[in-house]
Formats: sequence, structure tokens, C-alpha cells
Amino acid sequence: LEKVRDLFKPFARSYLNICKKQGKGFFGLRDYYSLIKMIFAVAKTSQQKPTPEEIVKAVLRNFSGKDNVNAVSVFTQRLQITPNLENISTIDFVKENLQAVGQEEECRYLLVLTKNYAALKILQQTFFSERGQPEILFD
Repeated sequence: LEKVRDLFKPFARSYLNICKKQGKGFFGLRDYYSLIKMIFAVAKTSQQKPTPEEIVKAVLRNFSGKDNVNAVSVFTQRLQITPNLENISTIDFVKENLQAVGQEEECRYLLVLTKNYAALKILQQTFFSERGQPEILFD
């Protein structure tokens, strides 16, 4: 708890800022709660305060997907951190989520939105094996 205690207030203020910017319905307390759980898990595993990059990864996992809200900017400004964003990639997030064995309590369901199923074939060829097929839903 001591390793993350000073993050609570800036996280809460950043979350409220995002809620004001995006309006109702997209992000909610579930996203905030999941962010806190992820940060706790990182601190517990490393026995260190989370790095700026670890914080940004958790923010992206929980507060991305809405084009008019730059959650990373909101959180990094409030926390006064400057993470190295070069090593953070979307494809790595997908890989981590698909390979998250034993991390069910920290992982959220992965939702990939595409137009005309453009990414579906790429994901199938890149990640899925005969024994590890995901459930694919069409709307």
C-alpha cells in the first residue's frame, strides 16, 4: 500500500477530469477500479513503486478507445510524470492479453473493434493456434 498510496489522489482527479471531458456512459467506475487493481498488482509483483511506463500501460488498458479523450495526457500531467512511450505498442497489449495465463484477476476482456473485419484475419494469422481459438462475436 505504501508504494501506491501517493497515486490515489492524482488518479481520482484524473478520472474525474476524464469523466467531465467524455460525458456519460463510456468510462465508469469499473474502469477506475480496474486501473487501481492493475497498479496494485504491478507494485505487489515488483515490490516497487510503479514506473511511469507501467502507469501509462494501466491507463491505456482502462481508458483508451475514445478518440476525443487523451487519457495518457490527463494522467501524466496530473501525476507530473514523463514516461517513455516508444516501447508501448497496441500489438503488445493484444499479445499480453491473449497470453495472460494465471492473471485472470488483473485482465479484462479484450475487445477489438474493426471496420469490415479488417483486423480479424491479421489477428487470426498472428496469434491464434488450432488449440487456442478465441470466441469471435459479430454484431
